[in-house]
Formats: sequence, C-alpha cells, structure tokens
Amino acid sequence: MPTVVSTKHHCGEGIQKVYKFENGLCVSAIKTPFSYGGRDDKWEISVMDREGGWFTKQIFLDADDDVIGHIPNNELQGYLEEVEAYGEC
Repeated sequence: MPTVVSTKHHCGEGIQKVYKFENGLCVSAIKTPFSYGGRDDKWEISVMDREGGWFTKQIFLDADDDVIGHIPNNELQGYLEEVEAYGEC
C-alpha cells in the first residue's frame, strides 16, 4: 500500500496526489486545467525514482514522454499497481 498525500495543485487550480511506494518510487498524479486530460476530468501521471529523477519510461516502455496523460479515473489504479509491482520477481 502506498502512502498518499493529496494537495491542491501549486498552479492554484486542480489537485495533485503523490503516491509513495515501498520500492522507492513515487507517482505524481495531477488533474488541472493545464494537465494532459485535466479539462476532461482525466489524470496526468509521472513516475519518479528515489533521487527525484524521471522513471516513467523505465516502467511504461511504450511511453514517449516523462508523463502519461488522459488517464480516466477507472484506469489510474492499474498504473499505480504496475509501479508498485516494479522490481518484484
């Protein structure tokens, strides 16, 4: 189970949730008028490593950017589960 912190997004509009996992990775999920899909009530996520470096493309090999956008509410959990399971045998 990740630790979750939910705050108002720093741009003043929208929300940010940060999920911290035991494997040292974290996911920032945002939904703002300026995020990919935010205007359509969809999430944009990025995965970061322990040092704060981008890690999205190491887990989601088909990602062509450090963020993945347009994620519907009902699909966010699947992305989080993949990050949590990363590195397990």
